[in-house]
Amino acid sequence: MKQQEPDLIRKATLFSREFPLMMRQFSHTREDYTDPNKLHIREFWKIFHVESGRGRYLSDGREFTVVPGTICVVHPDSRTTFLPEGDSPLVVYNICFLPSLVENELESLSDLRNFFTIFDRRRVPRGQLYQVQYVIEAARPVTALIRRMKHEFEMEHPDYRCMLKLQLQELLLLLARAGMRQFRTNRHESIAAFIDQLIDEEFTGTFDYARAAESLQLTQSALCINYRRARGCTITEALKRRRLACAVELLERSTKPVSEICFLAGFRDPSYFHRTFRDATGKTPGEWRSQRFSKAPAGQG
Repeated sequence: MKQQEPDLIRKATLFSREFPLMMRQFSHTREDYTDPNKLHIREFWKIFHVESGRGRYLSDGREFTVVPGTICVVHPDSRTTFLPEGDSPLVVYNICFLPSLVENELESLSDLRNFFTIFDRRRVPRGQLYQVQYVIEAARPVTALIRRMKHEFEMEHPDYRCMLKLQLQELLLLLARAGMRQFRTNRHESIAAFIDQLIDEEFTGTFDYARAAESLQLTQSALCINYRRARGCTITEALKRRRLACAVELLERSTKPVSEICFLAGFRDPSYFHRTFRDATGKTPGEWRSQRFSKAPAGQG
């Protein structure tokens, strides 16, 4: 079944040219979200704070439980939706903005584990790499600040835009610090989750250990050690497993020749591919395919 294209929410529907920030409360019910495959992307960044209710937040194939107090930074390219649970609506408060509103101020700030690079158009990473790190439980200062921002936005004092700009900068700093604290609390798992995402996205190419280590402000040695402690295997072994899983799927679901599947799955040496596949399954890729098709019911495969 072909995956649905996500709906694009355009910035022109939210912002004025003079002030690219919008704040609004939304109430989501189960009736509003009956299709989990209907996803959204946007032309702006968003921070949402759960006010009440509970449910699940889907982002780029990952699922997070959201409850009152959950706060999340959402990248424009992240494909997202909510799945409210229970009879009560899931009430969220959205803060939508363009980085241009605060980019000059952010340039002078210390980059906490690359948090602020998500707002840099020259170095925008894929959104899903950051969802793991920035779906957090809001501390009291963050919740209090959001309440002040809501009041400022609603009252529209003569200088409210200047105040909101400063408050947004403060909010981003608080979230960066909270993300770092969360990262340190569960260091090995946070690193492993980040690497798992990179592997899932880039297994067909060459894994860039240097870039991954730099993103987490680690040495390459520390990166590998932390991953092995969390997952019980090396990054190389995890890459091999992901490539083998892709190869198996292509062998079962396509008629592409084995020689082509080798490269599509991320292997660069056909001999190594055959040897690795046989070690893992006890069969060559061709034997695996023949066996699977011979077992398929009449009319299939």
